[in-house]
Amino acid sequence: NVCFEIPIFPKETSTIADIKLSESADDLSESLEEGTSMAIDRSNGVADVKSEVDDEVVLPRRGTRVRKAPDRYQANVAVKSITEPSNYYEMRKYPEHERKHWYGAMQKELKSLKELGVYEMMPLPKGERAIGSRWVYKLKTGADGNVIHKARLVAQGFAQQEKDYDEVFAPSLRATTFRATLVWAAKNKHSVHHIDVETAYLNAPLMHNIYMRIPPGIGNSTKGLVWKLKKSLYGLKQSGFEWNKCIVSELTKLGFVASLADPCLFKRVKNGSRILLLLFTDDIAIVAKSNDEANDVINGLERKFKIRKLGLISQYLGVDIERTKTGYRLSQVKKINSLLQKFNMVNCKIAKTPMEIGFVHSDEKHKLVDRELYQSLIGSLSYLSNWSRPDIAFSVNQLARYNKEPNEYHWNSAKRILRYLKYTSNFKLYLEPKDELEIKAYADASFATDTIKRKSTSGIVVLIGDVLIGWKSLRQQHISLSTMEAEFSSLSLLCTDLVYYKQLLKDLDINVKSPIIVMEDNQAAISMSNSIAVKTRSKHTDLRYLNVRQSVKEGLIKLEYCASDENIADQFTKAQGTVKHTECCLKYGMKI
Repeated sequence: NVCFEIPIFPKETSTIADIKLSESADDLSESLEEGTSMAIDRSNGVADVKSEVDDEVVLPRRGTRVRKAPDRYQANVAVKSITEPSNYYEMRKYPEHERKHWYGAMQKELKSLKELGVYEMMPLPKGERAIGSRWVYKLKTGADGNVIHKARLVAQGFAQQEKDYDEVFAPSLRATTFRATLVWAAKNKHSVHHIDVETAYLNAPLMHNIYMRIPPGIGNSTKGLVWKLKKSLYGLKQSGFEWNKCIVSELTKLGFVASLADPCLFKRVKNGSRILLLLFTDDIAIVAKSNDEANDVINGLERKFKIRKLGLISQYLGVDIERTKTGYRLSQVKKINSLLQKFNMVNCKIAKTPMEIGFVHSDEKHKLVDRELYQSLIGSLSYLSNWSRPDIAFSVNQLARYNKEPNEYHWNSAKRILRYLKYTSNFKLYLEPKDELEIKAYADASFATDTIKRKSTSGIVVLIGDVLIGWKSLRQQHISLSTMEAEFSSLSLLCTDLVYYKQLLKDLDINVKSPIIVMEDNQAAISMSNSIAVKTRSKHTDLRYLNVRQSVKEGLIKLEYCASDENIADQFTKAQGTVKHTECCLKYGMKI
């Protein structure tokens, strides 16, 4: 029997937590204490508590005059004000009013662990080893704008051995699937409801015996006791896999079938009505025609999980979603502002394009910069470009090539993207489809623009109902020997992706007309695609040629010529001037 004692808040008048012992020697008690270390002697059934109380911090006397830092320090002040503690021991040094919030979050987490039967207390079996754990603290902003303190107990899965797990992979929702589903919802006048599964991983049972040392901040009653984990605690290598298996099993019971194009898209047809469901770990979006249909799904999930209802979707995975009469608009203003604060760019000058036209790939020696800081910025920019900001995709791709050894030139170029984002922070990606949801695609390439490795850059764009849902900008893995070959490589990449898009629309019950129109600005590439002859000078492109030629022959695509100025994939292959960049953004629906 376990007596799990969790005080509402640590006592203000005393740092010694109350301990209640059962008459049974097998009973255990634990408490979340503040500034207290406990050792319990059970030999006489009496608890001896040793307390170590930190000395009170004496603040120096300060004048009454209000001091204000110069404006150039405002970003640093903003960052400091929202800093989360890095671990439990750092949290204990926070002011009392801050500790109260964090302790409350910890108690909520521990309560969830107990209610869900995540562990059982026991001595460590002979021959077994216990892994460690740590508290992770996070400040989040709710839909109402209020700050939420969250604490999560995380196992140190890096210490696991191979015998502790089998599968570790868990799928993630593709951004293209998310946008395509919103387009489908707008076209069919369905509502999108947002729910969250609380403590999601803790619902999934573990298939292996894993032992964990007592977490920091919890007084264990007897030395040698550990937690035997029964559920998939955060941090374990297999937790994501086990949770995905658990939630998919429940969705299957509710009649949902996973998409062949994306395993995180589910569909259910009941009484002639179609319901879609998007799954990203514990964030779930339900697309239904009526509230009753959505509630039917939610009620089914509530029988197994604790669900937090967030209403009609307004924010998903950090993307702000605005509903309009004809569709949706995506933006990430909060994320952009947080990046400007984090990198001290709140008061920076603006830039009207994300990258200067003269950006050069060069091995010229420059002073190296902090690699982790650079990677952090590029990672955040990649997240933006993947979900709602296609206009920075090319620039981010170019700079991501230097994650290993970034120098001042690359750092300044990355900060230019921030200056551009400040100028365009209110830009939104419009997802407002026209009557027919037909696929149309663009492909382009810039030949040997990488002056170091001489590799070309491919750019592809996919629209549904004239709405941009997919884009790519990436360096080709091979060296093209001509402009035609570079363009052919982009077409081959696009043909591969169109197989996914066609299956996705099929899973959404959208009739895809064949062939799919692909706009290309290189006449030689179009001619080669429609020709059955293989010329000597193009034999080295056989595989890419056959891929495109087969797509044309089978009726998957039909190539049509368009001028370079009309090819919106051009923005994903090279830096553009202000006028051309703005025009291209307007063509695919990026505007205020």
